[in-house]
Amino acid sequence: MSSVFSMKDMATEVANKPRFIPLADNLYVLEVQDVKEETGPTYDGKGEQEQVIVTFKVKQPVDGSEMVDIEGQYPKNDLLKVWLNPAAISFNTRTNQPHKARQVLTAIMGVPVESPLEIKSWDDLVGKKVKAYVSVTTKPDGTKSNKLDKFSPYDGKKK
Repeated sequence: MSSVFSMKDMATEVANKPRFIPLADNLYVLEVQDVKEETGPTYDGKGEQEQVIVTFKVKQPVDGSEMVDIEGQYPKNDLLKVWLNPAAISFNTRTNQPHKARQVLTAIMGVPVESPLEIKSWDDLVGKKVKAYVSVTTKPDGTKSNKLDKFSPYDGKKK
């Protein structure tokens, strides 16, 4: 038998849920925690497509500085996700630039972006580290979130 929550119960649950406070802009070391395939909405929301969701644990800023959120506090949430389109693991035909999925996957695998990709299992990526720039963006509803960009292989250096 399933439970049906009242509006008051749902409002209390939402109010008690800790709000996400984005990390401050910086170049971070991220470690892959999980990779899974799911069906989700297309970018325009008019259909569905396969997508790969990569969950990263934020390890530390690359420069060795203290990890803080936008309020200057140690972050309560150290997991960030990126959604990738597995059908776009190539290069943009107009600009010849690699699609984001290719940038992320080659960085995780530690290979040049031009290299052939062979992924036998998504689980093979778990535990690998990358560098990525984490920035703060503002959504149309005014809430702030993090955006991951500029992925590169992690080489252990503070650059």
